[in-house]
Amino acid sequence: MALSDHQKQVFRTFLSGERHPFPDIYDAISEQILLLIFKARHLYTLPECRHWFEEQHRVITALQDQSAKISEIYKSDNYAVGAEEEKEDPLLNTLAFMRTLYEGFDKGNVSLKTWGEMNHPPEQRRGRYQHLMSLHEEFIRDDLFAILTSSQTGCPAIPVEKRKGYCHQDLSIAHSHGDLLLEKLDKYFSINRLDILSETVFHLIADYRQKHSALPQWLTPFADTFSGFAIRGIRESHDFKAIKEDLEKQGCEQLIDSVLTQGSEHDTQRILNVYIGVYATDIHHWLFDILRYLKTPQSTPYRWKFTTISPDRTQKNEEKKEHESISWDSEFCQITIDRNNLLELIQTHTLYDAVLTLADRLLHIYRPAAEQELQKKDSVASLTENEQKIHNSNSFLFPKSNRRSYEENVGNVQMFEAWHQRNTVLLISKNIKRTEKITVAERIAGLKSYDLKIGVPSGSKMKVKDGVYDKVKSYSFLKLPDKLSQVSLQRYHSKAKAIINAEIDMLLHAQQNKNAEFPFNGATHAIKPLWAKCDYANNTEKSEL
Repeated sequence: MALSDHQKQVFRTFLSGERHPFPDIYDAISEQILLLIFKARHLYTLPECRHWFEEQHRVITALQDQSAKISEIYKSDNYAVGAEEEKEDPLLNTLAFMRTLYEGFDKGNVSLKTWGEMNHPPEQRRGRYQHLMSLHEEFIRDDLFAILTSSQTGCPAIPVEKRKGYCHQDLSIAHSHGDLLLEKLDKYFSINRLDILSETVFHLIADYRQKHSALPQWLTPFADTFSGFAIRGIRESHDFKAIKEDLEKQGCEQLIDSVLTQGSEHDTQRILNVYIGVYATDIHHWLFDILRYLKTPQSTPYRWKFTTISPDRTQKNEEKKEHESISWDSEFCQITIDRNNLLELIQTHTLYDAVLTLADRLLHIYRPAAEQELQKKDSVASLTENEQKIHNSNSFLFPKSNRRSYEENVGNVQMFEAWHQRNTVLLISKNIKRTEKITVAERIAGLKSYDLKIGVPSGSKMKVKDGVYDKVKSYSFLKLPDKLSQVSLQRYHSKAKAIINAEIDMLLHAQQNKNAEFPFNGATHAIKPLWAKCDYANNTEKSEL
């Protein structure tokens, strides 16, 4: 079927970069990072919380000084052949030990109490990790203890009602490394359309080759560059680099024109689906690069069990006479779920994801029998020993599903965009006449002006006459107009100060109330607001249901 002018326009605007498949995701993620940092700044203004932030900053700084030693601990048992050595990240090395301390604060314990538990771990089998665990325990016993005592730790945890749903790790990182989070946030603008289009072409050619189908005419210019090998990942492969080089030489427009003149409606939709899926995956990689410094979001485990039962026919007939049964006359798959878990999945808006995960698990167990019957149409596949085992749907033994990966990534991004559109509080300004949108850059400019004047976290305060606003303009992660006036920066600063001193809790309360009407998805891999990591947020939500 020939493409309509509208279909051609949609296809061209997406692949040329004129139109973004996920126009609101940057604002959605930025708002969550900014709300977190604003909340950390607010708590730092409170005398009863200030010392906790300063204490954690001392501990983080001291642990970062030991980064090389920590890195050596985790390299000690890494014998992966051909593995590339990652660039050392002192903060991630620090978090290898700080995460447990932060967890302790979330439970209401001071640092040294948590250290005591870390220093006396339960006995467990060590196997090939014997050497690593010995070095790990030695560091806890000697180095970590020395850091905690020399840093004069002893501050109590921040009360849950003051944190408004945030966990200690996220607040501490926002205080000490807010600039790092903002730098990682800015990496969004490094997502490369040419990389995405090149990977799209890679996937399409690979799919045709796997199915032993002839390449359509619009893909043939790339046929000679494709070998199908991608050992270290697609974007490190020779094929990807060759495709990208060809696209750079001929221009992306030539590929777009070729598809529109030579391809079918099915071709264009297929390319668009793959392109958007790869784009969503790049967004997930960008987001992970931010979230790996923060606490992993809570998720509801899926406690399903299933097995195959071969019924006793005599017993079955007797049961039928007495009462209706959920059993079948023939072999059947029995699926059970704990009722409390089912209610929890409904409360956290996770049930649909749980069912899809269960479907993946069922597919893994029963696919061999289904394929056997397809190949031998006149035979019935015999019941296997594996089918008769009892399987847990959240078992680590099941492989990760690739079938849903692109679909899931697209769905997760779109779902959080929709959630943000309904629940945004920081990037809008309501006045008497209308609601106006506030840019992320305005909020960041105001925040950094505040930080420089207050001296967070360095303690070195600046005055306006010292060039605060010129310094703000120099931040590489801040996208401001070249001719932005000092008056505008002062206005952004005043608003940030008002948010920190008086408004942040009201904004969080407003977003959590809105969430009760349009809740976020609680699925394991779904994108969630950062304030949803402790009992306060969960209890607030449940009370609204």
